[in-house]
Amino acid sequence: MNGIEEILEDVLKQYQRVGYQTQVLRLKNTGEVLVSLRRGRVIANMRISMRDQIELRKLHDPQKQKEWLESMAKQLECEVTEY
Repeated sequence: MNGIEEILEDVLKQYQRVGYQTQVLRLKNTGEVLVSLRRGRVIANMRISMRDQIELRKLHDPQKQKEWLESMAKQLECEVTEY
């Protein structure tokens, strides 16, 4: 597991604590990361492309990386709670 995946796991643990189901998959052929956030019957998905991962690594600061991933997870939460 690389640094980004570890930070993402920390971010998603916050959602698990309040009742969300989460899933993270890395596609072997493209390296993209798929993230699912589920509450009840509603699921929201996002894809973190290799390009996004490269940009995220360029931030170097783990706190800034965490903030970026938290903002992405917040977008998923908004999609789930719209229903």
